[in-house]
Amino acid sequence: MPWIDGETGLPMEVAERIKRRFKALEDENVKLKRENEQLKQRVSDLESENQSLKDQVSSLQAENDSLKRKIAEIEDEASE
Repeated sequence: MPWIDGETGLPMEVAERIKRRFKALEDENVKLKRENEQLKQRVSDLESENQSLKDQVSSLQAENDSLKRKIAEIEDEASE
């Protein structure tokens, strides 16, 4: 007659296998939650970096437009 696990009501051998598998799944869940949080943080960091780069591009475009106007003014003065 097999021993019965008091917690599960299943034979001990089956209960032990289920408990080991459950523990492994819990450990994997914790690991995946931690990895998910790291990925969320990385996404946030990349979004922030992306916005910073957009701001830099905008600033450089404005500076470029200003320089083009100055060049056009100088060329107009030179052609007079």
